[in-house]
Amino acid sequence: MEVTDLAPEGDKKQQTLEELRVGTDRYLLLWPKPFSDPGLKEVSVLTAFEYDKEDPVELDWIRNKVKEYSTEDDVFRLEFLQAIVILHSYSESLKVTGPAREFLRGQGTRIVAARRIDEKEGWLSPGPYYHCNKNLRPIWKLYEDTCGAFLYTAIPGREREPFKLQTAGHTPGTLAIAIPTRIKSYIGKKDVSKSALRGWRIAVKDNFHIKNLHTTVCNPAYHDLYTPSESTAACIQKLYDAGAYIVGTTKLASFAGTEEPMQCIDWQAPFNPRSDGYYGSGAEIAAYPWLDITVGSDTSGSGRRPGLWNGCFAMRPSHGYLPHEGLVGSFPQFDVPTFFGRDLVTCKIFAEAWYGQLLPRQVSIKQVDASLHSFFYEDYHNFETFRRDYRAKFGKDAYISSPVRWQWELSSCISSKAHLEAMRRLEVYKDWFNEAIMKPDRRRTLVLLPIEEIAPRYRDEMPKTHFKPVGVPNLFLSPILKTPELTVPIGSYPYQSKVSGAMEKLPVVISVVGPPGQDVFLIDIVLQCLRSTCRPHRVLTSPEMF
Repeated sequence: MEVTDLAPEGDKKQQTLEELRVGTDRYLLLWPKPFSDPGLKEVSVLTAFEYDKEDPVELDWIRNKVKEYSTEDDVFRLEFLQAIVILHSYSESLKVTGPAREFLRGQGTRIVAARRIDEKEGWLSPGPYYHCNKNLRPIWKLYEDTCGAFLYTAIPGREREPFKLQTAGHTPGTLAIAIPTRIKSYIGKKDVSKSALRGWRIAVKDNFHIKNLHTTVCNPAYHDLYTPSESTAACIQKLYDAGAYIVGTTKLASFAGTEEPMQCIDWQAPFNPRSDGYYGSGAEIAAYPWLDITVGSDTSGSGRRPGLWNGCFAMRPSHGYLPHEGLVGSFPQFDVPTFFGRDLVTCKIFAEAWYGQLLPRQVSIKQVDASLHSFFYEDYHNFETFRRDYRAKFGKDAYISSPVRWQWELSSCISSKAHLEAMRRLEVYKDWFNEAIMKPDRRRTLVLLPIEEIAPRYRDEMPKTHFKPVGVPNLFLSPILKTPELTVPIGSYPYQSKVSGAMEKLPVVISVVGPPGQDVFLIDIVLQCLRSTCRPHRVLTSPEMF
């Protein structure tokens, strides 16, 4: 094992962060916290276990725990059993039986200690640590962002505030993402209801403000104009409050517009883990098994289209239940935080923890408000302050990618009268669709939709047309109705790849629109359908989904 200092020269903020190497694996040693124990006098890696009994620690218990850690946690490894600390909350001293100690010696354990946890050590929970100079440092694992999906990586600061980590991967141009242990604990936690997502690893799209991190909307000019965020978006703060870890921010089409990979100029689009790796843009949830959920935003499809092209579950929640404060959006009447997952059961747990308690039992037509502004018009004017402030500060126009510039130029010609008339027509359409088809006052209606044509879209091919919606595109239906929409992988489509020269498979995905406010019901009914037809409700992180 080798420990090295990670702080860049002159960077006092990152001082005391160090890297631990075990074989070819890299680990991050987080901020030290005082921890004194008579049995721990030397430098060592140790693992803490939670024990909730008063009886002595038996062989079967410790053997099962080591097996559980090895199976369930990708951060833990047997080398971290040099020393162990058994955490308990009882007043009497805890004993460890002889057979249990003998088993641990066979695992390389030299020191066995028991520790009664009080309120001052409430931060101490099961998992691996590095012990040195009467301090403990949590051990997190470093993974490489091989698909190029992340812009920033984050860890908890000394006071648990978001802290930007500056650690590179071995592959040129990649970041190393720090990941916490999956071992969860509620020792010393009286109220666990607010810890539903404790230990979850979540990545967030870079159009949500996160305290101490730059929000770039994937545009260098936007990054240069604004300082790091002073607060965290309200919906992301809910995740922190539920115990989740935000491990970094991820790329998007600049200004959350419509860009294909060939049109992403400032930062290269992530590589897609599906198929030959060179069609479309990538989503990190489909690439990395060490992520549990990723959070994005959806206006006119930027949450659902990645679900299609990356073969993963994508949920666009009912509009209005998750707060928008701190989201750099395009069109508030359509904007909504969204999320991606690989397992529909996990998606349900996440939805219930994130905003499920805010959902009504039933929503009437009268509760579903109409949109007030047109999509393109609002998107253009939302960034008017940015364009003006950038020119005032730097004396020049900000560089904007071709498809976004085209959209803004088109939008600048739309009059206030025209966009209000467009939205009046959408309101008429919404009212008709609700009354004729959805009928939320009388029944629970589901609408199945295709998202886009399934065909290869290679990264080195420029799209032939710009995104210019006509009428009511499929992707506009749920934003207009304010309803939830769940994107579901159901199969694959074979094609001859020009990249690999082999037969590859494109994801086949459908989208299901449900009644407004019935998000959990929508997930449940889709889950039942998949199970009853013997279709998988989880996808893999590999070129193929199943």
